[in-house]
Amino acid sequence: MKTGKQTNHVEKSVRPDLFRKGLSIDAAAYLLGFGIGIVPFILVDDLFAAEALFTLSATAVIYIFTLIFSDVSIYDPYWSVAPPVMVTAAMIKYRLWNVNSAIILLLVLIWSVRLTGNWLAT
Repeated sequence: MKTGKQTNHVEKSVRPDLFRKGLSIDAAAYLLGFGIGIVPFILVDDLFAAEALFTLSATAVIYIFTLIFSDVSIYDPYWSVAPPVMVTAAMIKYRLWNVNSAIILLLVLIWSVRLTGNWLAT
């Protein structure tokens, strides 16, 4: 029989300075990846092709970071941080400022914040 307080989450055992360093590397990977990904997004007119090229470019940059740092977990937050960037970029490029687009962006942001929060907690 176990005694004491039990939790359902993984306890962080990483030193705070290493955690901050890891977040800095992740942030650099994503800023560079999204910065490079936005170039073909701007140049291509078709929405689906533009989003695909954005994803391909950003993924390639983040993959290079995973190789440099020997850490495949750098890619983990991609599917929580990329969708709001992609939806916002599409709304700006195609001037999709209407109620439907705003609702979609809001729902994607809520989902993204929840998923990113879970990633940060583990």
